[in-house]
Amino acid sequence: LRALLQAPFTLHRRTGQMIDRVAEAARAGRPARIVAKINALTDEALIDKLMRASRAGADIDLIVRGACMLPPGVP
Repeated sequence: LRALLQAPFTLHRRTGQMIDRVAEAARAGRPARIVAKINALTDEALIDKLMRASRAGADIDLIVRGACMLPPGVP
């Protein structure tokens, strides 16, 4: 169970940490990519982290089945 991210216990915190780690790699010039398949993307903190990682140079591919509150057209 240590390897699994479980809501509500570890999912949000660890997901944010992993996005931050990818953003750091992108800033350092290392290959950085996020691929995520999720039901919905509505959490403002995670959206903000994804946008920061993208601005740092990380490639981000999202497959979102339901609601997605990521603002369109933002570089």
